[in-house]
Amino acid sequence: MDLVSSQNLSLKKIQMSRAIIEAAWDDRALLQKEETQQAIRSVIDQLDQGILRVAEPTDNGWQVNEWVKKAVVLYFPIQKMETIEAGPLEFHDKVPLKTGYKEKGIRVVPHASFWQTTNGKLGLGDVTQAGHNFLG
Repeated sequence: MDLVSSQNLSLKKIQMSRAIIEAAWDDRALLQKEETQQAIRSVIDQLDQGILRVAEPTDNGWQVNEWVKKAVVLYFPIQKMETIEAGPLEFHDKVPLKTGYKEKGIRVVPHASFWQTTNGKLGLGDVTQAGHNFLG
């Protein structure tokens, strides 16, 4: 598959996800459907990879991608609370902790933590301090 076909396929998937998420926003019963849950989790994964953004700069200022924001809100009711252990620490949340800092060249000092959708835009030399960071 060539690059243009691949980009068109990705755009089509994003448009389908958007339609599913918009429908679920209006009808929360759709959150029970596997297709809806997959669309929401796909958006969360794309936020994590830096493919999508909740808001992005444009020539006319910041543009909020409302449908992406809706996907983040809809993510919470479809996720179960899980206990996450990190050494002697224990967390109980619906969002997995971010991992792989060394491979990304990110310095994280105790007791900072990142949730999954932190998109990894931090780079070598960036430091995060105590507290929770939810970037995306």
